[in-house]
Amino acid sequence: MTPGPLVGAAHGVITPSRPGPLAGYAARGPVLATSTIDDLEATVLVLDRVGLRLAWVTIDCVAVPTALAKRLASVVRDELGAGTRVLVAASHTHSGPAHWLGRFAPGHEAPLDRLAVDELLEHVRVIAAEAFHRRQPSDLSWAEPIVRGLAAPRAVASEAIPIRVGVLAIHAGGVLRAVLVDAPCHPTVLGAESTGWSADWPGGLRRALRAAHPGVEVAFLNGACGDLSTRFTRRDSSAAEADRLGGLVAEAIIESVPNARPLVGALTLHDGRVPLATRRVDAEEASARLNAARKALGAGTDPIDRSLVDGALIELAVARSVVDETIEVPVSIAHIDGICWVATPLEVFSSTAASLGAGRTVRLLGCVDGYLGYLPDAAAVKADTYEARTALFAPEAEPAFRIALERLLTLIHPSLTLETP
Repeated sequence: MTPGPLVGAAHGVITPSRPGPLAGYAARGPVLATSTIDDLEATVLVLDRVGLRLAWVTIDCVAVPTALAKRLASVVRDELGAGTRVLVAASHTHSGPAHWLGRFAPGHEAPLDRLAVDELLEHVRVIAAEAFHRRQPSDLSWAEPIVRGLAAPRAVASEAIPIRVGVLAIHAGGVLRAVLVDAPCHPTVLGAESTGWSADWPGGLRRALRAAHPGVEVAFLNGACGDLSTRFTRRDSSAAEADRLGGLVAEAIIESVPNARPLVGALTLHDGRVPLATRRVDAEEASARLNAARKALGAGTDPIDRSLVDGALIELAVARSVVDETIEVPVSIAHIDGICWVATPLEVFSSTAASLGAGRTVRLLGCVDGYLGYLPDAAAVKADTYEARTALFAPEAEPAFRIALERLLTLIHPSLTLETP
């Protein structure tokens, strides 16, 4: 029988001590954070199994640009060993720092504060060392509970839809020590008017899980949420509402863990690169669309009209950017006992995830090891949504991406292509 892995996890507060602008909403502009609503955190989860040491590093911020991801991975390897594989994931909260990121996407830029970045790196170094120190033989199990009331399609006024949340539960000595959670819903309860640091609803999720299981470590991954958010499910845009919605996810996780399926076998990690075609945007047309969107919004507050103004601002920035005809998109796939986590630097759609998950367990993740923005599906392109307007990629990119991922999954484990009864 394959021995259980050595697993260690730790978290720490990473809220900047230096003042700086918030990242996430183009409409917010270069507004400085004025308070801390709830502390930002980083979590490091280390798994050692059969010759592979994998570290998940989860950070409360809107994105982790490639350069920053590489620096974070480097400080983690300094503590865990040069051969450690490191995946750095942003929670995608829109109430985190911009001065860690600099220019991370068209329409999203701020002056890079090197002292603030150095502070973040040191925080993560300390957290990684603690996670490594805590490693102990552990049992892994898997659950995919359904969460209701959190997410809804965000391009049109919609009712909540049920979503499945991925839960890797780690027990040692009969005690729940850590969970790796991925959820397909934008962490955007707090709006552009909010000027406080906050983890948004994933912070509420963590606090609720810790209340139920004191000492548990919670690593949060951003799922296939490109088209899903709390826009039409939240009661308001308050911190209390973020806590309520995070609590819905925590409740589902707490109920699912006792019946989670034990995982056995080796942990593997596979890397690939997928070339995707980019699109060309005419600057004059983009400017005209921005004027039209602003006119349609007027003095109104309709959330979709507001998002289209935001999208038109970013589309104009895309038009003015120099982008290669194709972009090589990195993909990393972690696999254990039939569960695949597909890590991408994109904001992927739920339809893309659904096409990959037919008859198998594939958790499609976004905002990992870089940030390349939205990969809209055909429906979003046809409807000319915010996500389609702001995308770097051509309409044919999403189906090409699905085909490429199918091939990668087949190479990893041929049985993953088989439908289950």
